[in-house]
Amino acid sequence: MKLIKKVIRHNIIKWLLVILCMLGIFAMSHLDSVKSWYMTGKVLTTIEQTSDETEDLDFDEEIEYYSAQEDNMLVLRKLAHVLEFMILFLLMYNALYSPDRIKKSIYISAFLAVLYAVFDEVHQLFVVGRTGSIMDVVIDSLGVLIGIVIVMGIIKIGRRKLL
Repeated sequence: MKLIKKVIRHNIIKWLLVILCMLGIFAMSHLDSVKSWYMTGKVLTTIEQTSDETEDLDFDEEIEYYSAQEDNMLVLRKLAHVLEFMILFLLMYNALYSPDRIKKSIYISAFLAVLYAVFDEVHQLFVVGRTGSIMDVVIDSLGVLIGIVIVMGIIKIGRRKLL
């Protein structure tokens, strides 16, 4: 009985992580364009270690500063898409994993993650200043594909250790 409770608790935790990831993606997508751009700028200045340049700027000046960094901002935003959906895929795969149905777990996880990418872009159609983009679904799908490559690599390494 203890083992069954432990397995159930373990599966609940796995699915809670999937739901938290989905909520995180939803929350980021729900930010209006100005807040989203501002937040990306904050991350970019942290990465570039240039946050001291924006320290004394008011909000509008800071947005203007970030706009001058448009190319870097765009790359960062697209990398975030890839990373978010790679993580979502990996969490879904972990929640659905079954040793006797590895391929099925991969297919279902990939399908659900891409389906959520479509939902995410449709959701953005209803957010002020945001747009839904098929290209973003493709970029999100790239994150899923990277997740699949990671899983397949781990499986391949695991099989080598068994031989």
